[in-house]
Order: sequence, then C-alpha cells, then structure tokens
Amino acid sequence: MTSKWKTGWKLVRKNGLRNESSWFAAETVYYSKHRTTERPSGCGPLAVFDTRAHARAQKRLLINDAYNTSQIKKDLVIHKCRYIPSADKSVWKRCYNLPNSTDKVIVGLNTSMKVEVDGSHQLMLYLPDGTILADKVRLI
Repeated sequence: MTSKWKTGWKLVRKNGLRNESSWFAAETVYYSKHRTTERPSGCGPLAVFDTRAHARAQKRLLINDAYNTSQIKKDLVIHKCRYIPSADKSVWKRCYNLPNSTDKVIVGLNTSMKVEVDGSHQLMLYLPDGTILADKVRLI
C-alpha cells in the first residue's frame, strides 16, 4: 500500500492527559498530538474516519449507548489527523466476555458479524460508516 500520508479524523477517549483508542481495540493504543502512533505488534490496523461528519455520527451513537452520558460527552474527543492507509481490510478484537476469550473476532470493511453472548443475546460487530484502516496515525 502507499506510504503517503492522508488527512482524516480520529475519535479518542480522553483519560486524564492521555488520548486512548476507544472501544474497538485488542489493547489500548495511546495517541499524542504531533507524534506518530503505529499499530501495536501482533494487532490489526488502527482506525480513523474519512470525514468529521462520520466521526461525529459515531460519537453520537456512543453517547446514546452510554450509561453515563454526561461523562462520556466529556471523554470523547475528535481530532484531525494524518494517517498512512493500511493494506488490511479488517480489524479484530479479543472479546473477553465471550466463552473463548482468546478467539479473534474479525470485522471487515462493509461487513458485519453476529456473535452469541451467553447463549441468548447477540452482539452485532461492525465498523462504522466512513472507517478507514491505517498503519500509522498522527493527531494534528
């Protein structure tokens, strides 16, 4: 894939002085302004949004789903970013609440997957509209 930097939008969770990956990461990834964050070893690509509107839509969705909406409104921050696109077409997350906690759940661009939880509930996993997968991200 090209190693040319492109412009996008990154939705992060503010945790004290840190900018953390939000919810779809196998491990917490930390982002800093003007520093390059690379995908962790052994993990899938990082995710950014193609437009600010797509990042805002995801932020609204997460706020609506949250238990403590006033706190999460403060915690979720959208940053303009630069990124290097990834050749990968999917991300994965270890689902610690699923019976096989070491299994990778693969979710790709333009696909979704239903996962059984506790035999009676289903969890729909998908990448939000406007998701772009990246190997490197720099908040600007």
